[in-house]
Amino acid sequence: MTIAAVLLTILADHVLREAEHFLFMIRVLEERLKQKQYNDTW
Repeated sequence: MTIAAVLLTILADHVLREAEHFLFMIRVLEERLKQKQYNDTW
């Protein structure tokens, strides 16, 4: 493997992990907003 191939592999893994974390944070935020809306109705 060349250095470029190794770097691209590492970069791809990093981007995937960042995207997964971002989607997780969106889900957490959605749940908190739903809970807040539910609590505000009472």
